[in-house]
Amino acid sequence: GAAFPLQGLTAVGLVRKSYAIQKGDWIVIHAAAGGVGLLLTQLGHLLGAHVIGTVSTEEKAVLARANGAEHVVLVNNGYEALEKKVHELTNGQGVHAVFDSVGQATFESSLNIVRRSGTLVLFGSASGAIPPFDVVRLAGKNVKLTWAILYNFIPTREEFDELYRDSVEYLEKGQLKVAIHKVYPIEDVKQAHLDLEGRKTTGKLLLKIQ
Repeated sequence: GAAFPLQGLTAVGLVRKSYAIQKGDWIVIHAAAGGVGLLLTQLGHLLGAHVIGTVSTEEKAVLARANGAEHVVLVNNGYEALEKKVHELTNGQGVHAVFDSVGQATFESSLNIVRRSGTLVLFGSASGAIPPFDVVRLAGKNVKLTWAILYNFIPTREEFDELYRDSVEYLEKGQLKVAIHKVYPIEDVKQAHLDLEGRKTTGKLLLKIQ
C-alpha cells in the first residue's frame, strides 16, 4: 500500500496517456531498475513491446531482465553503447518511444535514438534540468515530445478513480509486482537518501515510523 500508488499510477498513466505502447514496439526505458522503471519494464513486456532498459550495474541488469527487459545496456560510461545497440536492433530506424526520468544526462541520446514520428516521454530529471533547446530540432524526425507528471493524469476524482482502478487490476491479476528495496527505520532516513543518491537502490524505499 505504501510502495505502489505513487509509482504504480505514474507508470500506468505513462503507458495509457503519454504513449500507448503497441505490440511489437521498440521502447527504451531509462533507469529500468528504479521504482517506476521496473513497473514500466513489466508493463512494456506485458503489452508486447521489445523493451531495452538502461541500468548502472550488472546487478540491476539482472533485475531488469527478470522484470521483462529483452535487452539491457549498462550506461556508466555514457550513452554511446545504447545508441549503438538501438541502431543494431532496429536496423537504424530507432525506437518508437523513450521513457526518460533521468533528464539532462540522457536527453540528447534520447533524441538520437527515437525514430521518425517517435515519442520522447520525459517524466523526471534525476540528473539535473534539461537546458533550453530549439524545438525546431524536433522537426528533423517529426519527434513528439511530452513531459508528464502524475498529478496531471488525475486532476479530478473521476480520473483518479479510473487510473487507480486500472492500476490495481494489474496487481490483482498478478501482472505487476512491486519491488521494495528496503524498509528503513525513520532514524535512518539520512542513509536512505545517501543510498538513493549513490544509485545503490532498486525499486521502492520505505521509511518505517515506530
